[in-house]
Amino acid sequence: MPACSLGLTATKDGLPVYVLLCPQLYNRPGNPYGDRVGPGTGQIMTCASADFASAAAQLGAGTLDKNWAADLVHANDWQAALVPAYLAWNAAKVPDHSDDP
Repeated sequence: MPACSLGLTATKDGLPVYVLLCPQLYNRPGNPYGDRVGPGTGQIMTCASADFASAAAQLGAGTLDKNWAADLVHANDWQAALVPAYLAWNAAKVPDHSDDP
C-alpha cells in the first residue's frame, strides 16, 4: 500500500480533526459508495478502506498521536469494519461493554 500521513487541523471551536492524507488512494473522482470508475478501482477502494481502518485503529489506540487516545472506538459502517480487527491484532486496550457491571 502507498505511504500515507496523518494531518491534524481543528474546527473553529478547537475540536481536533484528523485527516488521512494519501492522494494515491483518495484523490479520485466519485465517492466511496460506488460511483468511482477507472482501472483498479476495486483494488484501490479495498486498500483505501484497509488503510483508513488501520489509521483509525492506531489513532484510537494512541500510537499516532502521543497526546490523544480514544476512550471508546465506535465502528458502525463498512469503512470502519476492520478497525476492531486491527485493534485486536495489535493487542490494543479498547474499552467495550463486556466490562459493564
